[in-house]
Amino acid sequence: LAQPERRAEGAEPYDLVILDAPAPGHGVAVLGAPHTFARTARVGRVARQARIIDDLVTDPQRTAVVAVARPEEMPVNETIQLRADLADEVGLPLSLAVVNRVTQDRLSAADARAVEAAGDSPAVLVALGRHRRARAERSQVARLRRRLDCPVVCLHDLRRPALDAEAIHALAR
Repeated sequence: LAQPERRAEGAEPYDLVILDAPAPGHGVAVLGAPHTFARTARVGRVARQARIIDDLVTDPQRTAVVAVARPEEMPVNETIQLRADLADEVGLPLSLAVVNRVTQDRLSAADARAVEAAGDSPAVLVALGRHRRARAERSQVARLRRRLDCPVVCLHDLRRPALDAEAIHALAR
């Protein structure tokens, strides 16, 4: 789809092709597959096509990898490992990391202490639980920023069952 010359007569190449790849370990295998096919086939049509795809996939001027992770320990670990695996196995840098559904903390530390002193009503427990979750998530985002050498962008959890146009605009901002 991204090749300048398309097979279908009159077909124009796309300006941008987005591949929603599987989880990090499998995604690296998908990106490395054309190289494996080219090495295995060596000659012929499959080898030629595999080399063309491998050249595209491994060219950082034409291919960017964006990791998307939740602000939790396991997804952050996988994203950190993805960075290393991409470099080692595909020769690509990680271009951007997006931390998805980050909990917005509406309490300062002082506010949290005041809420905690208010007792243990359900509302207090919910507010404190959300505050603790937001703190834990901030810690994971900070760890990701320390370990990656690419920008890390956070998208807040909008707490909506579906994304409508208003939600998409909020995320874009």
